[in-house]
Amino acid sequence: MTHPKTGKPIRVMLVCRASTTDGLGHLMRSRAVSQAFSKIGETLLVVIGSSQLRSLIGDATVNYRIVESEEAALAIGNEFSPEIVVFDMLRITSKTYDEMTRNTMSVNLSPVFTHWNQANLFFHRTKYPDPTWPSENDTAIRSGLKYATIGSHCTRISANDFRRNMLRPTLSLAVSMGGADASNKTLQVVREVSRIPQKMTLWVMLGEGYAHSYQDFVDCIRDSQHEIILAKTKDSMWQILGRCSLVILAGGTTTYEATYAGLPSINLLSTPKHFFLIQELVEEKVGFYANDAGQSDLGRTVDLINQLEKNREELYLMHKHAKNLVDEKGVHRIAEETIQFYIKNWLRSGIRAA
Repeated sequence: MTHPKTGKPIRVMLVCRASTTDGLGHLMRSRAVSQAFSKIGETLLVVIGSSQLRSLIGDATVNYRIVESEEAALAIGNEFSPEIVVFDMLRITSKTYDEMTRNTMSVNLSPVFTHWNQANLFFHRTKYPDPTWPSENDTAIRSGLKYATIGSHCTRISANDFRRNMLRPTLSLAVSMGGADASNKTLQVVREVSRIPQKMTLWVMLGEGYAHSYQDFVDCIRDSQHEIILAKTKDSMWQILGRCSLVILAGGTTTYEATYAGLPSINLLSTPKHFFLIQELVEEKVGFYANDAGQSDLGRTVDLINQLEKNREELYLMHKHAKNLVDEKGVHRIAEETIQFYIKNWLRSGIRAA
């Protein structure tokens, strides 16, 4: 789409941060959203992190740069001179934020961003706000499941395929605690689940940023009766998850992808403060929250697996509840509504005339 005053393509710069401590979900979401923006404007994705993140971007058809510091990202921004800057990260210094957004419309995609309420526009993937957010602010908020970002690698599971998977003699489930999993929650989950007496097939999904010892898994599962497969995946992740009947997740982007795919989930959040991020999905009966039953999240997870293993029809009902709850158009809505907001609200203010 061209700028109504200059006749040139509208320039959009997306800035995200990804690392072992910050997680990799922001990068995966920014990659998907930047591809949508690239169809309607001149787009640049700037990733603050290690050059090893290049493999996560893969062959995505989007212009991108990977830098190691905020200062380098700011220098690229000054060179690119965007009309719109889209942030997806946990944190950034006030100095960098102020300089990046000077005379530029700002957009936020992260519900836990330190500067979320300084943005002009904020896309939030659920109807529930963070209870700590101020009731009044100057940020325009677009919220709801229609803004969930589903990557092109995620595919829906048909009802027939799900039922076939569900009725296999051994329950097939997966564990995916994020691309980095700094606290190694994956090992904790596998250790507990491997003690369940009913025989199961357990897929352990290890992300690109997983840096813990594989030997610990070998020692953990050596005497287990379960079939346990360690899989390091990227875009092929859903080729595996599509064969499962249940997945244990960290409550991030993949939880929404699971809802889109029709795969029931058990979610272990890093803090109860983030329950608002999955509350709508729990209420819609497409996923469980493992921290809310007065016991440890691991103990609750084991109880839920035992319950669902004995009552497979409950899994099928969750699969049906997920149908059409989330679609694949969220990234396109974000891109199109951002451009519309820029033209209708930002340009009219006269702050950025060209």
